[in-house]
Amino acid sequence: MSSKSDLSARWFFAALIASVIAVFLMREMISAIAGPYGYYGCSPYALISWEQIGMGAAFAVLGIIVTWFLWKGILYMISPR
Repeated sequence: MSSKSDLSARWFFAALIASVIAVFLMREMISAIAGPYGYYGCSPYALISWEQIGMGAAFAVLGIIVTWFLWKGILYMISPR
């Protein structure tokens, strides 16, 4: 049996990995929808840059961390002592 904190750490890293995978899938889906020449003849990779993806991933990770601490705080406040 794994401890509760060990299990929650696994969920945290699973969410982190899922968000990274989602970022790469999002980029691939956008380039697939845009087609080989993109909208109005521009490259599909010009539609979304790696900087935007990096910022999106950073905010996703930050959101996961903030949600994590909020959830821990809420559980701490409502748990009987």
